[in-house]
Amino acid sequence: MKKSKTKRKPKWWNNGWVGLVLLLITYFTLFYIGKFSATYEPNPVIEGRLLSDWTDDLGSPGWQEAAHRRAVVVLREHREEVTPILIEWLDERDTIPQLIYYSSMSIREGKGKDLLDYRGSYYNQIQAAMAFQYMEGNGDEVNEALRRVIDQYGEGRHYAAELAQEALNK
Repeated sequence: MKKSKTKRKPKWWNNGWVGLVLLLITYFTLFYIGKFSATYEPNPVIEGRLLSDWTDDLGSPGWQEAAHRRAVVVLREHREEVTPILIEWLDERDTIPQLIYYSSMSIREGKGKDLLDYRGSYYNQIQAAMAFQYMEGNGDEVNEALRRVIDQYGEGRHYAAELAQEALNK
């Protein structure tokens, strides 16, 4: 008996459709979880504005000199209150679903890999390191948190690490 050498048509699940569908379902599930995941970001109101608003003003010393100087004064006046919060910001890490959401939204809006428009952990680390540059006389706990940021990214490889190094050098 001869076996026929007829070519069998591959079944629909053998040609990659199942893998593609599973990959898309996984991506959209993580995206959805990242969009609605609760992020604990302590952000108290200080003198009528959120702490994040004050730290945002630190990044514009040339454009809005008055806002920058006022932010520095407010952070120095409330040093006792904001230091533990800024240390939390330095130690914060995003979850995988949050990273997928932040990355997808920045690419969707044409910003490439610029995650600075979303208040993820990297953005908070930048803001906290910048705040500690202007707050004089940082203690050991602050210096340890700044060193952890440098260790996380490698010295000089990311903007957050550069700012943390500058804050340590002051």
